[in-house]
Amino acid sequence: MKLPTFLNWGGKKEAVNDKGFEYTVLPPAMTQRDLASWKTAVTACADDLSRKAMLYDIYSEQLDIDGHLSGLLRKRTSALLGSELVYIRNGKEDEAVIDWMEKASFQAFIKAVQESIYFGHTLIWFGKQKEGGFSFKVIDRKHVNGEGKYIMKNQNDNKGLPYANSLQLREAIEVADPFDFGIMKTASYYSIIKRNLIGDWANYSEEAGRNFRTVKYKGKDTEGRNALINALKQSGSGGIVSVPDGMDVDIQNMSSSSQNQLFENFMDYLNKEQSKLILGQTMTTDDGSSRAQASVHEGQQDLILHADRVRLLNFLNFDFYDYLPKWGIATGGEFQYRAATDIDKMLERDLKLKELGVINTSELYEKYGIEAPEKIDTSSLAQSLGVGGLQALQSIIIDPNLTDDQKVNIMVVVFGVDEAAAKKIIKK
Repeated sequence: MKLPTFLNWGGKKEAVNDKGFEYTVLPPAMTQRDLASWKTAVTACADDLSRKAMLYDIYSEQLDIDGHLSGLLRKRTSALLGSELVYIRNGKEDEAVIDWMEKASFQAFIKAVQESIYFGHTLIWFGKQKEGGFSFKVIDRKHVNGEGKYIMKNQNDNKGLPYANSLQLREAIEVADPFDFGIMKTASYYSIIKRNLIGDWANYSEEAGRNFRTVKYKGKDTEGRNALINALKQSGSGGIVSVPDGMDVDIQNMSSSSQNQLFENFMDYLNKEQSKLILGQTMTTDDGSSRAQASVHEGQQDLILHADRVRLLNFLNFDFYDYLPKWGIATGGEFQYRAATDIDKMLERDLKLKELGVINTSELYEKYGIEAPEKIDTSSLAQSLGVGGLQALQSIIIDPNLTDDQKVNIMVVVFGVDEAAAKKIIKK
């Protein structure tokens, strides 16, 4: 369905800090998208960076309706933001800088840098800053021509406010190449197919939910046939109709499990392609077939998340480094991620060795100085009670009519079991 064009009217005016320059951001053009429109948008960007509006409108629309896609991006971003970023100076953590980095605005800045992986070239504007504070603005990508280094007042303009000098003055910073449109370019391709697939699936469900009725009649009783058809139409999807002699109504259920499976399999394939694109694997977002496979997939995801952290550190320590004096922070330090403690690394390694059967639980208790829980010596108990005694003891333990206290008392008095051992046997 073609949406009315008035949805494109209006727009929000946004200002570029300290420049007295405003640009008008229009909301995404809410139109029906297909692969042809995606191809047109991609081609337009490749030919002219001033014509990015259509592609970024597609990005915005697909993120609004594709929950799987937006969830994948959130997961990848959360993994980065969950890592502990520190600033090291002279071999020690600089607490003042770390406190500054913990500001919500600085964390939002880290998120914006990470999102350049998804959306491509990003222009971040700082303008004037206050010592100890932190503020920034991401200039709407539809209004940035990274090749010509200008901000367009209206999307698709071929000129605008030059910002090359602002980069020199540390008023703004760029992330990613001007011709980088992010992994959303590929992810949105799958989202468009999913969106249209859902429409086809909904149409099928609606049609399959209606039973198909065939009217059979003999002779040339056209009047009787038309009367019966009208009666069937008026009865809706249910109801009762009277059928004259010589006429039959055959009701067929059009729903097909194989047809539903076809839609489900195709949707599953598209979701997995997006998972592989964004996280490098599928089995940490969907159920896997084996523990070994899940471990391999998790390892692949860890490689991508590690690459994100390395990319951010390179950006902060090289591209962003000379900007630090804007906030009164002296250079001479280095951004790093706080390393896991040695005990954490050793424990992680030992748990993996235990899973492989290289070491056992008792060895872990001994290595980490943890007192192992007491074990019940059931062999001596079995020898003293014999087969009949053990069977009687078992019947007492599983008897639903006895309370735990009653079971303990019987085991102590009748069978001579130590009270502490008796409580452990019945898991009290």
